[in-house]
Amino acid sequence: NRGFFSTVQILLAGSDSQGLRYGTTGTPEQFFVAWKSPAAGAEQPVAGALLDRPLTQLCSKARLLDLIRNFMIFDAGQKKVPRPHQFFAVKAAQERIARREGGVIWHTQGSGKSILMVLIAKWLLEHDPDARILVVTDRDELDKQIEGVMKSAGVIGTESPSPRITSRAEFVDKLGASTPRLLCALVHKFDPADLKGPPPPVQGRFYVFVDECHRTQGGDMNRQMKRWM
Repeated sequence: NRGFFSTVQILLAGSDSQGLRYGTTGTPEQFFVAWKSPAAGAEQPVAGALLDRPLTQLCSKARLLDLIRNFMIFDAGQKKVPRPHQFFAVKAAQERIARREGGVIWHTQGSGKSILMVLIAKWLLEHDPDARILVVTDRDELDKQIEGVMKSAGVIGTESPSPRITSRAEFVDKLGASTPRLLCALVHKFDPADLKGPPPPVQGRFYVFVDECHRTQGGDMNRQMKRWM
């Protein structure tokens, strides 16, 4: 019966006493999560609220189609669907992007920030033909991790050249080229010593994701990044 489930995107399990949980056909039982809407507290009480309310919220036509079209990804061969906080963070980011505004998404450890970056990057690259993504980190191991997650999720092909920037000269060259559409760079590439020099030409519409921004977004490197990008 395995082939029967090959096209199934979301699997739901619920009861009036235990509420509703969801995952994919390959999600281990312990990783099924409850659907929680940030507006749930403002809604009128309904009978069977533990099951009926989240079922109505999750399975509304527009939201269900959006989940299937824009949020299903593979991570190292494992099909994944976002947790509620990841879904609503992506929707908030989409609204900000439409207004050409930036923002900060606060995470706790292990809350899935890498997957969230994948979801936003995937959506941008599919919906904006001029979009290019720059992921900025402050440690080499984070840079490697981001590359691995992006390849596992299919944002870039497994045989594609590495998006990681190895030198500042390469960084300047790739900013001025039309490809690749995804770049990963350490924040140190924004060298404060060159703060007064002219910014390099930049091709495309760059969206900059800064990992661990509380550690890096201050001082000369931050000013250099804003001036360049």
